[in-house]
Amino acid sequence: MKNRILGLLLVLVFAMGVLSGCQSKDSTDKKTDTDKDKNTVTAEAKEDNAKETNDSTLNQAKVIHAGYQGSQADAWLEKSLHYYEEEFAKDGITFVYDQFLSGPPMIESMTAGELDFGGIGDMPPINARGQGIDVKVISKMINTPFSNSLAVGIGSDIKEIADLKGKKIATQIGSSGHHFVSLVLEQAGLSLDDVELLNLSAPDGINALASGEIDALSTWEPYGSQLVNRKAGTILLDSTGIKQNTSTFIVRNDFAKENPELTARFIKVWLKYRDFIESNREKALEIIVEQSGFSREDIQRTFLEGDLNPEFTDYDYDQESKTKNFLIETGTLENDFDINDLYDFSYLKRAKELYESEKGGK
Repeated sequence: MKNRILGLLLVLVFAMGVLSGCQSKDSTDKKTDTDKDKNTVTAEAKEDNAKETNDSTLNQAKVIHAGYQGSQADAWLEKSLHYYEEEFAKDGITFVYDQFLSGPPMIESMTAGELDFGGIGDMPPINARGQGIDVKVISKMINTPFSNSLAVGIGSDIKEIADLKGKKIATQIGSSGHHFVSLVLEQAGLSLDDVELLNLSAPDGINALASGEIDALSTWEPYGSQLVNRKAGTILLDSTGIKQNTSTFIVRNDFAKENPELTARFIKVWLKYRDFIESNREKALEIIVEQSGFSREDIQRTFLEGDLNPEFTDYDYDQESKTKNFLIETGTLENDFDINDLYDFSYLKRAKELYESEKGGK
């Protein structure tokens, strides 16, 4: 895995990613309450989390590190247009993009205090919070119903889900692909215990599938499209109607508390990118293809069809709660927590105010 090279976010920014977990830390305060009330995000709790914390006098940062996954198409656009650098250069702040292959390494970097923001998939932030790592989801990046997919090798005798029993299946453990393959197996009355699950990054998984070292790969876009275009495998099924992998922006919470206005401005710039994409999808796609190394065929479906609404819907909250429950049930998440504690959308609220004011001043 390439862990850190200059680069950023957005997945559309930063995912538009993961990853989606780190190893659990020991805790003497383990919680086991998984009742429905605890796992459901209430309207009251959402309102409580939209607290005003934007005191500009607290801004302390001189350098901002933003993590992105190479698979996040929007991140390549952001790096090309330089909106983030321009925004923070006004305050003498250096903006640095750090590239990751998936979400879990991004969480590890945040834990070490080396990363401030990240574009990530649904599972890594939940895993992090369950391990006592203080990160907050502050905005949605992109949603696509077909984000995850399960692929098999060219000419494979696997024709239906039941055929996966006893097979070697690779995915990034702790990612959205991990959850997706579990849900897929469940449809045929199987579980992860009925297969040999291997932990591989998406690029390594594509190579392993093409060489016949594994029987199937559970991954996410654009890698699903890429493996098909490279004739490394075929898609057995995608996540439409099975799982929503909500790509979000996360922040290291101690950074956000010390720099509330900078955190809001980070989201404000994403809103600017979103408007550029919505108005110039073909032009944006052209830039991304030129910069990212992905072909148009690899990324066009996600990029042209993805929903860029930054607001969480009731369905998003429901899907996140189900993801948390999966992690608890599989023992991946040893410490339960109130899912409401994962979110803080006060920065998004402030970002909208700043962006509207900025546009009105032009």
